[in-house]
Amino acid sequence: MTNTLVVQCTGWSDADGDAEGYRYQWQTNGNAVAGAPAGARSACFRVGDSVTCLVTAWDGAAAGTCLETAPRVIASRQPTVSITAPANGTAFVTPASIAVSAVATNADGLVTQVTFFVDGTPLAAPDTTPPFGVVWANAATGTHHLTAQVRDVFGNVATSLSCAVTVAIPSRVIQLQGDLAFGGVPVGQVSQPSCRSPTSGILL
Repeated sequence: MTNTLVVQCTGWSDADGDAEGYRYQWQTNGNAVAGAPAGARSACFRVGDSVTCLVTAWDGAAAGTCLETAPRVIASRQPTVSITAPANGTAFVTPASIAVSAVATNADGLVTQVTFFVDGTPLAAPDTTPPFGVVWANAATGTHHLTAQVRDVFGNVATSLSCAVTVAIPSRVIQLQGDLAFGGVPVGQVSQPSCRSPTSGILL
């Protein structure tokens, strides 16, 4: 990511009434920037650089006061990541293999990996190549929370919002076929009850 800085100078004075002018020497980490533009703008800086500029008053013939700006560190931008699939609140039934995907961005253009988690546990090794995704095979029953974590080349880390999904055992409908018998009597037929005398053993 290339950054541009601008120096603004004030307080010019010249006893001869010469036109206002300045010379600039950009520095990164205490070293002069080779090939830096002579003007107040420079596009020679990158993330992590500590930048200063030496500004010398110049009336076209002679140099005047030289001042150095306060250091300015070029900071990296925080990456962002969001889960694109599945949608929050999606319900699945077992056996379930759930494709999880995410989009990760960084204004510096320096995303290095995305790791997917289910209930805080990594689903797989970090994915280092976009498009970022993983398949959660044999998802366990219950309600789960999916997140994605992005890391950039500077070590900055960001985590997506949680995506809730539910995995349930499918409903089963049992259909009865044929005659169902109770005590050897088919359904639809009535049997006459019988009892045996406790004393004579004669069938009544």
